[in-house]
Amino acid sequence: MKPNTNIARIKSKAVTAGIAGAVAIVLAAWFFAHLTRSFFVEAEGKNLIRVASSLARQINAGDHAAIRSPADMSTPTYDKITKIIESFQNENPDVFSAYTMRVSGDNATLIVSPPADLNRDGVISGELEQRDAAGTPYIAAPDKAMRKAASGQSWADSSFTADRWGIWLTACAPLKTSTALIDGIVCVDEDSKLVNADMFKLNAMIVGMAVVCALLLCGLLVEYVLMKAELASRGIIESERETSLAHFVSAIENLAVIAVQSFDREGVINTWNSVSEKIYGIPSSAATGNDITAIFSNKDEALALKKTINEVFASGQASPPHERTVTTRSGEARLLRSTMFPMIEGGEVSEVFCMDVDVTERK
Repeated sequence: MKPNTNIARIKSKAVTAGIAGAVAIVLAAWFFAHLTRSFFVEAEGKNLIRVASSLARQINAGDHAAIRSPADMSTPTYDKITKIIESFQNENPDVFSAYTMRVSGDNATLIVSPPADLNRDGVISGELEQRDAAGTPYIAAPDKAMRKAASGQSWADSSFTADRWGIWLTACAPLKTSTALIDGIVCVDEDSKLVNADMFKLNAMIVGMAVVCALLLCGLLVEYVLMKAELASRGIIESERETSLAHFVSAIENLAVIAVQSFDREGVINTWNSVSEKIYGIPSSAATGNDITAIFSNKDEALALKKTINEVFASGQASPPHERTVTTRSGEARLLRSTMFPMIEGGEVSEVFCMDVDVTERK
């Protein structure tokens, strides 16, 4: 093969590998960014449940049961509960408002709702920041967190909810009397802007990591092509190609959060990085060089994976990101977010790469 032809072939492969790598990086970055919202809402929800439950334990449900109308707002009992909530709001600055309610079917009424500095200007001003009278209708229908708490279970909403005060992430806990009767609920609200700000920070970090990975990949490919262009001998070119490919595979094997495997047309494993070892419980030495069906304990899972590999080989197109369940060598079920893409050489698919992210904890 003439050197120029060989160099052109190498450049073509480098471009193909670069495109495949860039697509993989973009898919991974998109996937992690997509998970950010649900991750933060779930994490913040769990934290708010603890906060709401803590406040509920401080309020005597028997005292709360004595508050039935605006006339009861002048009683020491009402004043006692109000001071508990106000103190709690001061100690938990992320909680924009805390209040108690009674929920009946599709109706809810506010019972104790101290003033709340919703705009964080240090001054209680405007109608929305003032105390609502006991028995004031909530107006909107109770959300899921409110209904669950009214049934006896502490709960947090899985998404933001809007009311006349703003847009919130809400968690509620039941107020139980000494006889286990429920006389209302305690709710706490966190401003959606705070959660969105945290999500933005993580998304920015993910984008930054994706950019760094893309730059590193481009740098490796440029170095690879330049190195090949300087070689006149086909034997030297092939030798250096194997070295460069080994570095590329080594980089893949050391990805910190993404499990990467590669397969040939027969389903034999060529690459099995350290994250794959952790997820599947199978060491690289036992995986590489073996057929999928030989190392997967669940044959149905192995056949399904092999089917997808064959489809990518046949179509030459990456598979859409999807979720699949795998069984580890220890028998544990893990939920993976997965995608596959082809490595094309000489116009044909020579190898298929699979990238997995373990999302078991999200469920």
